[in-house]
Amino acid sequence: MTMVTYQRMCLFVDVAGGELWLNPHGHIVAQTCEWLVERYTYVKLDQYIIMPNHFHGILRIIESDNLCSRGGLRPAPTEKTRTKPLGQLIGLLKTCSTKKINLLRATQGLHIWQRNYYEHIIRDEIELDKFSTYILSNLQTWTDDPENIV
Repeated sequence: MTMVTYQRMCLFVDVAGGELWLNPHGHIVAQTCEWLVERYTYVKLDQYIIMPNHFHGILRIIESDNLCSRGGLRPAPTEKTRTKPLGQLIGLLKTCSTKKINLLRATQGLHIWQRNYYEHIIRDEIELDKFSTYILSNLQTWTDDPENIV
């Protein structure tokens, strides 16, 4: 998945000495990702990278008999055990990070993320390797990236 900042503003990374470093806003995005994985145990975050004005990540939604089954002697699913679809998980990531960043900046109600996101379902190990490599190399190609408006 890819999420882009509102109006492509460079918000998450500072450039110092020719290198990119996560700033406090970028750390909030990273912490929010960690929170999402802790809160929803069926979500695993593979490779990800926080860029100045966007985020790339591979989210795995792990199916489990306890989470996806709806019959037999198991208790009815509750809000805590029900598997959330990808869109809701990304919505949580955006909402929580936005609130924390706006609190830090004292800018209540400002947009941090563009509406929507880009997703691609990875179907096999070849695609997983391709997207993992892309994510890991994204930082090295930032200076040539057409999205780089700095």
